[in-house]
Amino acid sequence: MVKMRYYRLKKEPRLVPFWLRLGIILILAGLAAFLYFRPAVLVKHLSGPSKPKEAIVRVVKIFYPANLAGRIGEFFNPTPRLEGVVFEVNGQGTMVRNNETLPLKTMDEIRLVKYDTSLWFNRGVRLYSKEIPVVELGRNIRVVNLLGDIENLEGTTATIEFFKGTTAFGKITLSVQLITLDWIEKAAKTEDIEQKIKYYQNAARLSPDNTLILNSLAELYEKSNQFERAAAILDRLAVQNPETEFLQRLAEDYFKSDHLDKALGIYLDQAKENPEFISSLSQAAELLEKTGRFAPALEYYQRLNELVPAEQQKELIKKIAYLYVQLDQPEHAVPLYESVAQTETGDVNLFLNLSRLYKQLKNDEKHAFYLKKVLDLNQNDLDSRSALVDHYVASNRLNDAATELKAIVAKDSKNLAAYIQLANIYEKLGQKNELLSAYQQIMSLNPGDNNVVFNAAAISYELNHYPEAETLFKRVVTANPKDIEAHDYLFNIYQETNRDPQAIEEAEKLIGLKPDFKGPYDFLIRHYEGINGLDKVVALSRQALLARPNDASLYEHLAYAYLKQNKVEDAKNSLQQAAKLAPNNVNLQHQLAIITEKEGKVKEALELYKKILEQNPNYKPAAADYLRLKKEEAENN
Repeated sequence: MVKMRYYRLKKEPRLVPFWLRLGIILILAGLAAFLYFRPAVLVKHLSGPSKPKEAIVRVVKIFYPANLAGRIGEFFNPTPRLEGVVFEVNGQGTMVRNNETLPLKTMDEIRLVKYDTSLWFNRGVRLYSKEIPVVELGRNIRVVNLLGDIENLEGTTATIEFFKGTTAFGKITLSVQLITLDWIEKAAKTEDIEQKIKYYQNAARLSPDNTLILNSLAELYEKSNQFERAAAILDRLAVQNPETEFLQRLAEDYFKSDHLDKALGIYLDQAKENPEFISSLSQAAELLEKTGRFAPALEYYQRLNELVPAEQQKELIKKIAYLYVQLDQPEHAVPLYESVAQTETGDVNLFLNLSRLYKQLKNDEKHAFYLKKVLDLNQNDLDSRSALVDHYVASNRLNDAATELKAIVAKDSKNLAAYIQLANIYEKLGQKNELLSAYQQIMSLNPGDNNVVFNAAAISYELNHYPEAETLFKRVVTANPKDIEAHDYLFNIYQETNRDPQAIEEAEKLIGLKPDFKGPYDFLIRHYEGINGLDKVVALSRQALLARPNDASLYEHLAYAYLKQNKVEDAKNSLQQAAKLAPNNVNLQHQLAIITEKEGKVKEALELYKKILEQNPNYKPAAADYLRLKKEEAENN
């Protein structure tokens, strides 16, 4: 850091003689002492024979040049000090000194009358406040107009500072506190419920024992659905004033704020003396029930049942039973419903509830018993009849189930579910004609269901109603050309009715859909064997062997065709393949022995005949051929 140096200026030549200057100084010093100490004080300072030295020292200090100059300067240019400020508040003068606070209320009228400072005529004094317009203090003005609207519970303050130039030398504070009435007036001026609550809260803090304010605040809480807060206030008021109105509101607020036990306690305490509370308890129970709060609703209804006359208890018992059902406690609901059912024999809903509960409890007999009671009272209750059908089906009472289902479709001819269930029962009972009738009804209600058409066609086929079955199966394959089962049924129908061209067509379609399908191949091969279409037999047999290479019967058909075509070697090879695949088939071995004999291989043929007879001594064709060949052999030798 650079060190600053200060230099004393040269003394100017003295133009005034020393003695004149000294005289002026002494005169001024005396005048200053007189004004500063006042004469009595000066005498006091100089008096006192017991302390002459001290008096001399004081005089010297007064007239010492340095002190004298300071006192003279203080006189002509005093240090700024705030002595006091005078306000007129509501027509009465009030003095406020430096750094003091003037307490005010919002509706007070205030005016700044004057202020005193250490400066001559308050020259150069400036007032400033960042909170209020100071110039407005020159006239009578209400505090609320001066400071504006005050929202703070603790009030507000405004500081007025006094300046000389840029130097502040004093200040006073105006402190404004709101009273209870201020907050109530604020609440009355606003429509905003939240603002009203805020203002009444402030008023209640200032007047915590004011019943009217607390009640108004509770009402505002209730309007804004703050029931727990409202209940807290009403609880205090009810202690002081246990009137029905307060208790009623308190119980409702407890109820709405989910303090159900407290609400119930009030209802029960008051209901013994005041019937209004019984009605309120009933309304509260109903509300709990409607909003799905079944456990507390159950408790409310049970306590209510203890308070009402006997003639009103029956409906309450039903309510209680219903709530047990909702709480999944059927074992508690059933005895209650049973007790009511003893006297109310015409209540369909009661019997219906009992039937459902017994089903839930897996008591099938009681379940069916009450279903029958329901149907005795209401024959058109198809849901109950369907439930009874389910019971009969589960109990394997299929004829009873069919009877009930016929009653259902008699009432509701378009009940598809009933017809389907009826069809299932007829199928289990083996009643095919009734089953076909049920399927026909189902088709009329749901013609687009191909499965139903197929089932009806199959039943018609089993009943040998071939024309109807053919028509229905054609509907199935039209909707689904790749339905193998439907094509197979048509194939069988054509065979049964001796329509070979149609059967051949369906057989070829089946082979195209399922190359390993044995039936169509066998039919076609037999058909062409019958008309001597040997080339077709060979082709079909070879085609079938691609899909079923281990089928010995196909090799047998090949051998037959080759023999007819005099292709003995091919026939023999086919029979050898067949014999390998079916070593226990003596017929194949016999055919092979015959071919071997035709080839002139007598000894080999004899061995084959002998082997067949060893395997099956009772096989007469082989025995006859063996004896014949033996005889011929003996004759030749």
